[in-house]
Amino acid sequence: MTKKMMNKAVSQTKIIKTALFLTAVLAFSLSHSVEAREVKATLGVTSALPHLDLEMSSVELAQILEAREGAISVESEFFSQADSIKGWLAVGKRNLEWIDQINRNRPPESQLELSSPALTVGIPIETPNESGRKILGEKIDSLTAALPDSIKSVVLMPQSSDSLNSALQNEVPEGMSDEEFLGVVRKIDRLYQGCSRWLLQEPYLWQYGSLQSMDIRGYYFLSKNPDQTALKLNSFKTLSEAEQKQIKEWLVSMCLNGSAFGGATQASCLGQIDQAVKREALLKYYQSKLNISKSKYDSFFNIESTRSDLVWSGANAQTLSAPFRAPVSGPQGGASGAEAVRQWLQTNIEDEWHFQDWALKLVFSDHAATEVVFEAGATPHVNGLSGDTITMDANRPIQEYSSRWTIRHEYGHTLGFPDCYIEYYDRAREVMVNYQIDVDNLMCSRKGHLQQRHYDELRRHYFVTSQ
Repeated sequence: MTKKMMNKAVSQTKIIKTALFLTAVLAFSLSHSVEAREVKATLGVTSALPHLDLEMSSVELAQILEAREGAISVESEFFSQADSIKGWLAVGKRNLEWIDQINRNRPPESQLELSSPALTVGIPIETPNESGRKILGEKIDSLTAALPDSIKSVVLMPQSSDSLNSALQNEVPEGMSDEEFLGVVRKIDRLYQGCSRWLLQEPYLWQYGSLQSMDIRGYYFLSKNPDQTALKLNSFKTLSEAEQKQIKEWLVSMCLNGSAFGGATQASCLGQIDQAVKREALLKYYQSKLNISKSKYDSFFNIESTRSDLVWSGANAQTLSAPFRAPVSGPQGGASGAEAVRQWLQTNIEDEWHFQDWALKLVFSDHAATEVVFEAGATPHVNGLSGDTITMDANRPIQEYSSRWTIRHEYGHTLGFPDCYIEYYDRAREVMVNYQIDVDNLMCSRKGHLQQRHYDELRRHYFVTSQ
């Protein structure tokens, strides 16, 4: 190969890598601003980067697995391998079937719940969730060894539907209380959720790896106490080895925040930091990254795309009027369910979107742009930030907790608010990392609610002093 040919090959490789990277960036932009979406970039490169709410229930994940399993088995060898992670999908499914079987024979007041609002704790930025083949494999081995025989005999043994229905038919194992039983089956369920997420995301680890530039933990922790941070950076060499390691990790994160198009790597960032330490210029290095990282952090909370049909003025400063298309049918079709959907929308959206003596009020009409549609098996989403169409899963009862939270959250996207949780693949450590920036924020976590920052941002964009 001639030098000219070699240069051409290198150039072509760079073009391909750039195209793939842009695909991942575009995928994140869409998932950061809306929900699950087929992502199509230029040069014919297509990615179906899955967007999975960090707190999806096992039932929700099971529906996605059922819908995608055929496609995934073709796209990726991982999903078709007979390994312990895929094996746990069968365990988790049997676990769900067993709970359903028990609940069918119980009155509503004594139903067993795998999840509920009271059990939702979020995934704080201080304790992010990490997942990978090694981590999941170790958890499977540990939990399998710890399971009581009375539970193991039902969920771990290959069984047909008939034999499952005949085993411990209607109740928890003898000698075990409901709380003891739930303590065990919830562990099985959480691990099922982890395995489901990994298998759905594993074919796209390269794309997820490109999203590490969105990790804002470095900025978050170092900017909390500016004076203390300045003191530590100026006396870096006197700090303990553990403190130095942590600060370097945070500075690498901030360095990567500025590499939206692949200019920096963890290694190159670490090299820059080491040079700054030698020159005793670590504080200056931190300050050089501060504005970009702050902008990245703010992007998770700011409205960048606005609507034109909201009415909020000085004439009625305590009310934002939001047009919404009047429902014409229920989730399963048929005009008889329209009123129930209307009440569900009004009850949940208006209950959530109020602050002190201010409130958002839905104004239903036949010609409003914003609407809700129901599709069987759909992952709930909005068609873009400040989009008009909220798509919900027709298979999920609208009065379930997950549906009630979801409509509140998705409506926030129609107003222009992005998601404020982060998920990426750490290539160096071979783990998926995810966390919610603020677990008390409605757009970050199912534990969250409307905050003053939402009200302030809405006022900044939509309030006019006179109308």
